[in-house]
Amino acid sequence: MIRSLCCLLCIVFLVGTASAADPAPDADATRLEIGFEERVRSENMENLSDWDDTHSDTRQWWRFRSRFWTKLNVGQRAEFYLGLNNENRKVTEPDTEFRFDEVIVENLYVNLALTPQLSVKVGRQNLVRGEGFMFIEGNPLDGSRTAYFNAVDVAWSPVKDLKLELIGISNPDHDIYLPRINDKHKTLIDWDEEAVGVYATDRTRRSQSFDAYYFYKRESGDLRDPANPQYQPERRVHTLGGRLEQALGGGWSAAGELAGQWGGQHPDTPIRAMGGYAWVKKTFSLAWKPTAQGGYWRFSGDDPDTPANENWDPLFNRWPAWSELYIYSQWPEKGLAYWTNTGMWQAEATVTPWRTVKARATYYHLSASHPYPGDPGLFAGGTHRGDMFQVRVDVTPSSSWRGHVVFERFWPGSFYAGDSPWYFFRFEVIYTIKGAFAWN
Repeated sequence: MIRSLCCLLCIVFLVGTASAADPAPDADATRLEIGFEERVRSENMENLSDWDDTHSDTRQWWRFRSRFWTKLNVGQRAEFYLGLNNENRKVTEPDTEFRFDEVIVENLYVNLALTPQLSVKVGRQNLVRGEGFMFIEGNPLDGSRTAYFNAVDVAWSPVKDLKLELIGISNPDHDIYLPRINDKHKTLIDWDEEAVGVYATDRTRRSQSFDAYYFYKRESGDLRDPANPQYQPERRVHTLGGRLEQALGGGWSAAGELAGQWGGQHPDTPIRAMGGYAWVKKTFSLAWKPTAQGGYWRFSGDDPDTPANENWDPLFNRWPAWSELYIYSQWPEKGLAYWTNTGMWQAEATVTPWRTVKARATYYHLSASHPYPGDPGLFAGGTHRGDMFQVRVDVTPSSSWRGHVVFERFWPGSFYAGDSPWYFFRFEVIYTIKGAFAWN
């Protein structure tokens, strides 16, 4: 394995060196890119399962993710992409034996330009739209190892910066579509997910961007026992929403997104939910490029006094968008990174003291629409989830190296039975090497 990896790195280095000396290829040339990335993470956390200092639940592990990809562009007509992925973990607290994990196909797709205005992308691909409020993560239970979707994306762009996409998605709870080496039969989602919808983006105005979307989603086959309080019967959800971002001048900008959901859950529970956010940001014309931002996020929660289920369904947004720490506390409610029944006020500041360094400090005040009727040993009867503070520093010394350090601290409120603070700490280093060559 080590010998093969060394040979692969040598090939990528030679290809990259050769391509750097060549002039830029014309748009109709055939271009081959090969790349390799290694990510090393150390993560430490405490009190995320019971919010109580009297019980030791410290967790610490190392994560080693290796990615290899190759991309072939046949002029502007077609793109073929293959990406492989392997992530291994060494848990040091509590200490467990290191074992080699599976190698998976992270991406495999073909993107065809049928006409200058019409294209179709078929296969395993990443989908990120807007700020990721609806679309960013297809496999929440494998952590940050992957974020792919098994999808078909038909895009029509009648004019520049205006696009309408028809997207179909099939994400099973386990990978059934592509082979794996050393298959560990990992659970990727709590249930099977299928969706179809349209997504429109308008960037024709220089100071404004607008998105609108509609999606129909089916969630079925929850892997949990029907007797489990978290078990979810089959459900069908419609989501309609839009996003607007506007530059206001003078360094000011603002954005907002709002979506409504309706549908049904077996056998006869109606679904009625809403989610959205709004923020305002000021960028200062100073040496360190400081920014200040304030915003509010809201995901509706289920009202026990109505026959409907008002819990917001995060669709394809089960990822640490606002916190690396808080997603673990959501496990006893609806599941990992299942953002629902939550309101968040945000205050954030960033500075860039050097070209290669950016620092961020963020505060969140979190609430709930309703108390959670769960284990009384974990949940109390209040609606104040708590207060969270985050500090993150990103460093990018070169195009090949980047990394970050992040620390989060959470003080629980009346929503939880425990009152001990939680913490999360991580540092990460990523090395990327890639090269390309082209021919006519």
